Amino acid sequence: MRSAPSPSTRVRLVGVERIGVPVRPETLNHYRVLRTLGSGGMGEVYLAEDTKLHRNVAIKVLLEDAAEDHDRRERFAREARAVAALSHPNIVTIHSVEEDAGRLFLTMEYVDGRPLTEVIPSNGLPLDKLLAIAIPLADAVAAAHERGIVHRDLKPANVMIAADGRVKVLDFGLARLRADPAGQAATMTHISGEGRILGTAAYMSPEQAEGRPVDARSDLFSLGILLFEMATGERPFTGDTNMSVISAILRDAPPSISAIRPDVPRELGRIIKRALQKDPEQRYQTAKDLRNDLRLLKAELDSGELAAPAPVAVRPRRRPAGLWWAAGAATLVLVVLAGAVGHLPWRPASPMPRLFERFDVRKLTTDGDVGTCAISPDGTYVAYSVFDKDGQTLRMRQPATGAETVIVPRRSVVYVGLTFSPDSQYLYYVTASESPGALYAYFISPVRGRLFRVPSLGGSPTELTDDVYGMVGLSPDGKRVAFYRVDARDQVALVRSNVDGSEAKVLATRELPQRFVATGPAWSPDGRTIAAPFDSDQGASISTLSADDGKETAPPIHDLWGMIQQVAWAPDGSGLFLAAAHQSSTWGFQIWFASYPDGTPRRVTNDANNYFGVSVSRDARSLVVLDSEWPTNLWVGLPGRPGAISQVGSPGDGFFGVAWSPDGRLLFGTRDFDIGVCDADGDNRHILTVDQHNNRFPATTRDGRHIFFRSWREFGTSPMWRMNRDGGDVRAVTRGPGGDRLTVSPDGKWVFYVSPGVGGRARIWKVSSDGGTPEPVTDRVSMVAVSPDGRLLAGPRKTPGAPASVSVLSFDGGSEIASFDAPPGVTEIGTVRWTSDGQSLLYSGTVNGVSNIWIQHLRGGRSTRTTDFTDEYIQDFDSAPDGRLAIARLHISQNILQLSVVK
Repeated sequence: MRSAPSPSTRVRLVGVERIGVPVRPETLNHYRVLRTLGSGGMGEVYLAEDTKLHRNVAIKVLLEDAAEDHDRRERFAREARAVAALSHPNIVTIHSVEEDAGRLFLTMEYVDGRPLTEVIPSNGLPLDKLLAIAIPLADAVAAAHERGIVHRDLKPANVMIAADGRVKVLDFGLARLRADPAGQAATMTHISGEGRILGTAAYMSPEQAEGRPVDARSDLFSLGILLFEMATGERPFTGDTNMSVISAILRDAPPSISAIRPDVPRELGRIIKRALQKDPEQRYQTAKDLRNDLRLLKAELDSGELAAPAPVAVRPRRRPAGLWWAAGAATLVLVVLAGAVGHLPWRPASPMPRLFERFDVRKLTTDGDVGTCAISPDGTYVAYSVFDKDGQTLRMRQPATGAETVIVPRRSVVYVGLTFSPDSQYLYYVTASESPGALYAYFISPVRGRLFRVPSLGGSPTELTDDVYGMVGLSPDGKRVAFYRVDARDQVALVRSNVDGSEAKVLATRELPQRFVATGPAWSPDGRTIAAPFDSDQGASISTLSADDGKETAPPIHDLWGMIQQVAWAPDGSGLFLAAAHQSSTWGFQIWFASYPDGTPRRVTNDANNYFGVSVSRDARSLVVLDSEWPTNLWVGLPGRPGAISQVGSPGDGFFGVAWSPDGRLLFGTRDFDIGVCDADGDNRHILTVDQHNNRFPATTRDGRHIFFRSWREFGTSPMWRMNRDGGDVRAVTRGPGGDRLTVSPDGKWVFYVSPGVGGRARIWKVSSDGGTPEPVTDRVSMVAVSPDGRLLAGPRKTPGAPASVSVLSFDGGSEIASFDAPPGVTEIGTVRWTSDGQSLLYSGTVNGVSNIWIQHLRGGRSTRTTDFTDEYIQDFDSAPDGRLAIARLHISQNILQLSVVK
């Protein structure tokens, strides 16, 4: 073991000089360094105690010579922020980029586990363990590739297996920062670029080895080497020196896996062989494709459809000594937060019918402008709505031919649900009079609409009934519908009626905090049962109720889902397909199948995408979903000055709220359900809540001491939490109704929030900032802002048939002081804020799907637009005392995917 050189010592390794790294520091900022974990080509890594949050972290300090290079420091920080934006359960989390006395360093989670080098036995892993590691490993790589991050140095030393069995990938995207080829004997690392080598010799792709430019497919070759090694205990390309190894990678074919280990299925050998193609065009083109093949292999083995060859005795092999050395380098980083709420033990998939175990995926649209979709029972048609700034259009497509037609021309409505008749001849749809840009309105709360029917090939729509909330479920004989209706007490009722609305009967009700999911119920194929998903502070579940009397036919189906977006029965009635987000994920809505009546869940998809809506053909061979992307970006600047507002921060910041802190920094809720903070220009970005607890909508006190936010960290019991400005001392504030859109009174005594109501109506609550029982305030507005003097409330108000408006209320919410109508064309008002002098109101108003900030003086007059955006929707915004705005802008992109079963 080589001793650490002194700061002034020059060392010479593999013929290249560099300055030796410094000795271990005692402290770095508020981190107390405990011991050295290892060293790599980029720097020293230490185990340290975060004295503020009282947790262990791993700290990676940039090499001294690299730290003195301004360009490399900037790239180090920039790329670290990009990797920090990755939120995936199998990728190590980067907490922060910090500096102490000129030393730039990263703080990361610390994983208590073993590197893959220590996990692989000399004869290779058992097949079940191999797939248990390989599938999440490929999924992590796929998630990074989707964010434009290529690893470039995948190897066993960069894959950790935690004590609880979870897989963690290290050093995503950081290999490109290494400029010293002498850090370790088996590593050749240079700044990436044509003619330069980057990576570890034994795990390089051919294009890496030749110093040619690389893309994501290079990682797939490295994954192929890892899979080969996991299967056999050997590397496919070997040699006595780095150059001989590289020569083998460039010229030699990999050995036959079956010749080394005959008990491995041929299908696994085929997957690995494809990953190891020397021509990138002949390899897998995406990590998703590789991962999907691995998943299909596992499904076939689990179901018995594919039997592994009988085990045979294999002569033990001696692992090359260099790999054991590499294991030491893998102890560089990482920690798993033990006992996280989102981590659940593995359980086997249901033995019920294995629908959609193997399938092909085809993208039916590419413009990103789809609102909702459904496939006809005969599988011939796909109906979908298309949105633009002027409204939405209803179209019908034949996937087999690509032909399509407009069946309902553009209207200024939102289509909140599409349902085909059992014979595929008619399409039933519900429209709501909302802003065309507010596609996600019906995901949050049932919106009142009108039910129509139109022939599938076009014709005159017929209005059937009104007072329908969300989409409808149609009975198998096509004569009755099931839908939601809301009464004056905010009770949501599941109603069954004839298709024209006659003979309506209430089958079941849900009262806040429970509520039926907005996208609607689903009628079983035998006509006996209606599935109705509902959510509450305890999460989301599915009720299965008798279509005759509304009595439960089975216990509610649940699997700690945080949200369920839509459900659809399997055609044979064996279970339900659903689009749902699990607590163990951050944002991702995936497609699930839950068997009926026992309710055993299994994933159909398991990737980095978000899927909304689910619709299945009668033969159970085709399923359509929406592949949905809702990226946000933060914009900061002074209003009223063209070009003065510019984009800052990282993609996804502000998705769940943005707020100015008293010190002029920005608080934001990320798309990955964390609370973060950054400078006004986006620099010094730091995540305060590194977990999987669905944290969102931060708000701070005027003195900046405390930050309040919504969280599920004690699922079902404590929806609102408080922490110090540095993320420490986290404690529950409420144990009552949950809510979002938090705001703190100027005196710091009260926290106001909105609990999503029904029918587009929300309810405002307040709770003591020290904790206690929430008190209802008003349902006149859908969110509130407190005036600077603490005497008034203001918020948006939408009354059916009336213009969008802003209301000013007394502090207790009891009386309306003033009301201001929005200008003509503004169909939706989102966030409302006070100016610092308390004389005016700012609000986000949407015209034809495009949002801008408007100002309304309390003395009266018309509102004036202060920004000049020409696209996108404003998710949230806040105003600083100096007048600067921080705006979270949202772009909605949704396309239709068709999943087709493969025999």
